[in-house]
Amino acid sequence: MRPIIGADLVLSNLASISTTRADNLRVTATLPTTANNDFQGLAGCVNFAFTATQRATTNR
Repeated sequence: MRPIIGADLVLSNLASISTTRADNLRVTATLPTTANNDFQGLAGCVNFAFTATQRATTNR
């Protein structure tokens, strides 16, 4: 587990590096076990921005 906040995190073991393949990213957020009922009904917002770099073409 790690905090949601981060920058320049590497996603490894991706299948989508191959043609016609796709990857899914699941993000699960939980409150600490010490959180009490004061957090019920509150809302928050998380934004994600992804930057991709296209690899150079290769002969097939």
